[in-house]
Amino acid sequence: MAENYIGIDWGQRKVGVAYGEVETGIAFALTTLEQADQIYDALAMLAREYDADAFVVGLSAAEGHSDNVDAITSFSEMLKEKTGFAVHFAHELMSTREAQQNLKQAEYKHVATKDDAEAARVILQTWMDHRDI
Repeated sequence: MAENYIGIDWGQRKVGVAYGEVETGIAFALTTLEQADQIYDALAMLAREYDADAFVVGLSAAEGHSDNVDAITSFSEMLKEKTGFAVHFAHELMSTREAQQNLKQAEYKHVATKDDAEAARVILQTWMDHRDI
């Protein structure tokens, strides 16, 4: 059975979402969701739709970039509780900047509307590339 994951780039207003499968080793940007009470239901629905085994949430714990750690940890605990899916953390730093560069190189217009989902893809791809297999 293939392992599939939903990657998340958490933000106070928006959540970037990506999908990846270990079999191919490729992650894909999916969508950006607005932070709202239904966020957990929407993420659970995507996880079921993509037959995911778990979520991978980006966590910036580097010095000077740790201001969201408590919020992301709380979000992740609630995500696990409300969806029943396992949650893994991916150490990430500057994923949004990398996402914006990727989108500009691909000549996308309106980069800011796609950078959250692309950041989730960057987080998930990096996690899949470096996890212990």
